[in-house]
Amino acid sequence: MLLALSAATAVVSGCASTSGAQAAVAAVDDDKLVDDAPFARKSAARSTAPRVMPTVRSPRTEAGARRLLQAGLHAMHKDDFALAAAAFDAVLRSDLLTENGRLNLYWMAADAHRQNHNLDGEASALGAFVMQAQVLDDDGDRSMRALARLRAMKVQQSDTLGRSKSAPILVWNVRESASIMAEVSCGAEHNPQLLDERVESVDDGHTRLLRRSARCGDGPRVELWFDVTEADAPAAARQR
Repeated sequence: MLLALSAATAVVSGCASTSGAQAAVAAVDDDKLVDDAPFARKSAARSTAPRVMPTVRSPRTEAGARRLLQAGLHAMHKDDFALAAAAFDAVLRSDLLTENGRLNLYWMAADAHRQNHNLDGEASALGAFVMQAQVLDDDGDRSMRALARLRAMKVQQSDTLGRSKSAPILVWNVRESASIMAEVSCGAEHNPQLLDERVESVDDGHTRLLRRSARCGDGPRVELWFDVTEADAPAAARQR
């Protein structure tokens, strides 16, 4: 059996187990990888420094994977994002997920890592999400948001990317440029809003560029350049 995840819960798909109720209970006990105590504790004051992730073994059974997924969701609810990320990563290392379940869990793991201020973990989960989405031909809104977040992280780590027309940010969707602007300008703010936004289209030979500038709230103005030459082109036509 494989676990098929929705965005908020874990559901077992496939035929019923033939090992019997007693064996199933034993499997849960075998895969009881973390104590229940951490889930009952109040969360500590939030910090911008990532908390160290606990060591969690990957589950060996569907019952153990289900329990670990539920533990991760409970940890998210309790703002214990380090534990949630560790639980989700442990299940992702197993082969107990359907293809769609794996896609959804990468998305949830990226959120847990981001909430834990672990940029490397978030980037890894988002990159895996994008690759899995390509395998499933799932080119939806989440894929665009994942790519926008990954590119925004690259912009924030670079002194040159997107800062001039000679080093524009390549995007496949014009809407993605707005998402990148929001990520770079507003950072981790909830429901970021761009204000006083200006967009200018520039033709540079065979290249189509967008210059976007905006500010987030009362923050500083940010200006970025985007290469939209191949924006919204079919995937087969993209050469880069």
